[in-house]
Amino acid sequence: MLRAFPLFAALLALALAQGVAAAEGHLTGSVAFRDTGPVPPDAVVQVLLADVSRGKDVAARVIGVATLDRPSGPPYAFDIAYDPSAIRPQGTYVLRAELSSGGEVLYRSRGLLPVLTRGEPSQTTLWLAHVRPAEAGAVGLRLPASFSGAVPCEDCDDVRYLLNLWPDRVFHLRRIWEGKNMQRDVIGRWSVDPASALLTLHGGENDLQFELLGPDRLQQVVRARTQLPGDRTLTASPTFQPFDPKLALRGLVTWSDDRATLVECLTGRRYPVLDEADYQSLEHAYLAAGVEPGLPLMASFDGTIVQSQRPEDGKGEVVVDRFVGVWPGETCDRARSPATLRNTYWRLLRLGQTEVATSPNRREPSLILREGERRFSATVGCNPIAGRFTVDDDNLQFGQIKAPRFDCPDPLDALEDRLVDGLEATATWRISGQSLELLDAGGGQVALLQAVYLY
Repeated sequence: MLRAFPLFAALLALALAQGVAAAEGHLTGSVAFRDTGPVPPDAVVQVLLADVSRGKDVAARVIGVATLDRPSGPPYAFDIAYDPSAIRPQGTYVLRAELSSGGEVLYRSRGLLPVLTRGEPSQTTLWLAHVRPAEAGAVGLRLPASFSGAVPCEDCDDVRYLLNLWPDRVFHLRRIWEGKNMQRDVIGRWSVDPASALLTLHGGENDLQFELLGPDRLQQVVRARTQLPGDRTLTASPTFQPFDPKLALRGLVTWSDDRATLVECLTGRRYPVLDEADYQSLEHAYLAAGVEPGLPLMASFDGTIVQSQRPEDGKGEVVVDRFVGVWPGETCDRARSPATLRNTYWRLLRLGQTEVATSPNRREPSLILREGERRFSATVGCNPIAGRFTVDDDNLQFGQIKAPRFDCPDPLDALEDRLVDGLEATATWRISGQSLELLDAGGGQVALLQAVYLY
């Protein structure tokens, strides 16, 4: 492998300045990952073909560039058009690739890959590796790190925060509402804007922001016009303080050598799945979906991330506490952009433990909650069901339910009664990616639905 030239961005600037001659040749291939990692939905992949024949002390000459904006994959197929007359048989030509988001490079191919001459191919694969974030050191954070503190709360004593940050941009956050017996764990990715010294946590229902006051102090940023008085500072702990997050997990599951592995969508981390708790439900659903062993399948479940003996490394294992479902064809890109409760067409998949399917020549079982009107409409494929709903944070109630009693054929009549009973019993809701769960007051699943986009 040739020695890498250091400034990929500079070469892109050269490409713009030099221009590309009339192109007739094509260099094709793909860009893939050495290890699976998170890919933001606004990702841009750039593959550059350069002439390095004159050595590392002379600026490389750009032959062609392929830019893939929000590509589907991985792998990412590329096609670089170039002028064959620019290629000399004794010259040295190389490829380099980068994946960026918001102007920040997240992945880069290692070294330079020779192509085209001296027996090198005109079709190839470049492998991307994760770029360790330089911002962590630039803003003074000593990572990995644990931050803790209490912030004011309107309807409780206070909210206690425990925030863990790792150098690979993953965070774990635990919040405890003192006096309300409520706890919530969130995981995701963090980023820093060096210009404003703002740390943003991307994950969960809303992004959270903190101002960097130094290597050992963060201050929560509140965007509301009015805010409760009080200290909002989180202070770094002398030692790393791990905890095992318990939350709704969603990711790509694969089976190999009778072992399951989860690539969690929000963080991109890869975890072995332990054969305990509700593991068998996940395994049975994977097999029932007809997926070939070794191929990924999107799955969702309530789970626990059990930290390793060295939690500073960010490694661990996953326990399936309560299996929810599998989602053939779904990708992590959609999972990182969760659907909204209102104004989404929700396809009904399950009522309690009963699978719901569309009957021949019948409407699809569905539920729609309309923004502004606070009205909903639903059906299992027979009579229309309508009424009103109220939402307060995680709480959801359906009321004034109207269900015409026209006869329905089996099994729709029983499903219709079960849907009405389920709506009346609904107390809370939860969205994970593109799936919606309606839950009763005890946390039991009333219904499982999937977002459908009608375009």
